[in-house]
Amino acid sequence: MKKLFNKLIKFSIPLVAFAIILHFILVNLNTSYRIIKSQLYSKEYDLIVLGNSQAHYAVNPKYFSKLKTLNLANVSQHLHYEKEILTQYLKQENHNIKFVLISVDYHSLNKVSTSEIRESMIYYSTGVKPYYNKPKIYFLSPLFFYSPYSVLGLIKTIIYDYYKGIEIVDLEKDSKEKNLIKIIDGFVGLSGSKFKDYSKIDKIMLNEKDFDNVLIILKQTIDLLIKNNIEPILFSAPVHKQELNLRYEYDILKRNKKIIKEIQNDFNIKYWDFMKLELEDDKFFNQNHLNISGAKEFSKILNEKINSINNKP
Repeated sequence: MKKLFNKLIKFSIPLVAFAIILHFILVNLNTSYRIIKSQLYSKEYDLIVLGNSQAHYAVNPKYFSKLKTLNLANVSQHLHYEKEILTQYLKQENHNIKFVLISVDYHSLNKVSTSEIRESMIYYSTGVKPYYNKPKIYFLSPLFFYSPYSVLGLIKTIIYDYYKGIEIVDLEKDSKEKNLIKIIDGFVGLSGSKFKDYSKIDKIMLNEKDFDNVLIILKQTIDLLIKNNIEPILFSAPVHKQELNLRYEYDILKRNKKIIKEIQNDFNIKYWDFMKLELEDDKFFNQNHLNISGAKEFSKILNEKINSINNKP
């Protein structure tokens, strides 16, 4: 029995050592979430953009001429996370923020949760816990967030990035391949176009429970901004007509439009709807996201809109 115990100890030591090393690697991953939050605290911004990947790839702060802009939106980052980050920031810092653009699109209005990998990255990068309660064990180590398959995939990504000189682990593969690996005021773009075959893709079905919670979070975010003398503006980024016509449910679009109108009236705020903005195909990376060229064109339009109301009494 003693020999067996000693063998188990010898066998477990390298496994425990590996787990400890992996824990510290995962806790300290250099993610886009960590970098963008640090950029929020490192500069004095006048305009903040909130949203998920549609807003992240659509709004390039470079093309805002009068307002220092940060794109706080990110891939699979839902409004809950951004509200919490802004809540922390507004408590601790004197700010110059005049406007916050909040993306309200088909996905962001109907989804609160994200993948467990991204939940872990966001938590250990920003300190913001997932919206839905998790067992306390999840917050002892990122290893409790990940499946073994996910851990192996992440290790492979870290090794690939190391040899390629890429320091930000969670950037999209297409950004890494095109060497678009620097985040400037929250923005990193997508290059070229990779359209999907929509004849083989079903419509997007969404969760009613998430929709109710999104509305609560959206209203809380608007209220937070107004209380801090910041003007919130709702907006929808452009999507390709194939996405709009083939993947979006008409009833959900109709409901979203009604809800947005009610929120406008309740809070007396603006809504800029660019969902159907006509852009050439080469301005889209895929049917759901703009590429760098599309972001430039759209950001210039947003810049004109925001400048037209800036400094008005």
